[in-house]
Amino acid sequence: LNATQNFQTINYEFKKNPYFPNYVDIDFTLSENPVERYLKFGLHYDGVFKSSALINITQKKLIFTNDVVSLDVILGDNNRYNFRYYWDNGASWSVGVNSKLTAFGRNIPYQINTIPDFQNVDITKIAYDYKDLSNQLYVQTFFKSRYLIGLGLEHKYLKLKSNNINNQSIILEKNHYLNGLFTFKYDTYDNKYFPKKGVMFNGEYKHFFLSSESNSKSDFAPFSIVKGDLGIAQGLTKKLTLKLESELGIMLGPYSTPFLDFIIGGYGFAQSSSMRHFYGYNHTSLVGNNYIKALIDLDYEFLPKHHLNASANFANIGHDILESGKLFSTPKYDGYAVGYGYQTILGPIELKHSWSPNTSDHFTWVSVGFWF
Repeated sequence: LNATQNFQTINYEFKKNPYFPNYVDIDFTLSENPVERYLKFGLHYDGVFKSSALINITQKKLIFTNDVVSLDVILGDNNRYNFRYYWDNGASWSVGVNSKLTAFGRNIPYQINTIPDFQNVDITKIAYDYKDLSNQLYVQTFFKSRYLIGLGLEHKYLKLKSNNINNQSIILEKNHYLNGLFTFKYDTYDNKYFPKKGVMFNGEYKHFFLSSESNSKSDFAPFSIVKGDLGIAQGLTKKLTLKLESELGIMLGPYSTPFLDFIIGGYGFAQSSSMRHFYGYNHTSLVGNNYIKALIDLDYEFLPKHHLNASANFANIGHDILESGKLFSTPKYDGYAVGYGYQTILGPIELKHSWSPNTSDHFTWVSVGFWF
């Protein structure tokens, strides 16, 4: 009730049940919050989206008494937005609409020679501007008041433009996709950034069944993407916490486009289904249509809200490594990190130093504010 922010005061008292002596009744006295519109601000910095300032407008009871609409306008080095409308029906099926624009510029080691028009291009990394517009219509419900199950449809528009192929500005991808999606979530983490206890599972299945095929690739064939995250946090002492996490991402069916691959590397940015953190390698360093990852993290809160942590992660990632049997083999990539974090009212401030024995590279990342 408190988390909904719909009530100004929440008072309660325990009373004996007059009919069942072994039971206790709880009587609530609620005072509804008269504020229905909020204006919020946020700041963030990371190595992918760079400097960002967020302006959020949230409106409750826009159409129904139990709905909420929210708009994030993100201005900075990479302008973005995130629109959400949710009609909350509790344990019954709720309805949501999301629209999100993601944009940034990076060097990414895509296998561009798998695309017919670029088979003779011999470059290891593509420098490009990336734009992803995703629109979702979905329904979701709680199963046994713990598990969140969702079904929906998604429209995705991808546009990628490169400037380092034959010294020309080339459109690599300009395409519309339609997919059906299924999500399953369970999350009892007590903190998103520094959990001390809880379990988290996030599963996602997408089936891409339609494409506009505005690029010059071969004929489109339906394919699916399966993604799952599992995490466990457990306090070893009052101040020391062990966190174990694993991730798995698989593309099933014909290999239609490399630009829906999984990308791992770096830390501190807002993760998506396809772009994930990985210590030891710089942002967007490793790409593939199949990957598996494991993380071990020790966090020590030496002062209230001040954290020291040490981490190790391991991964296999590549193209069609599931079929070749390399997905579950000995990890090919590993990386390590030590860091400091401070929880502030404006979000965490984190400093990470990371390295990998596979390379001679060291990276130091700074992340300021909540991820968005």
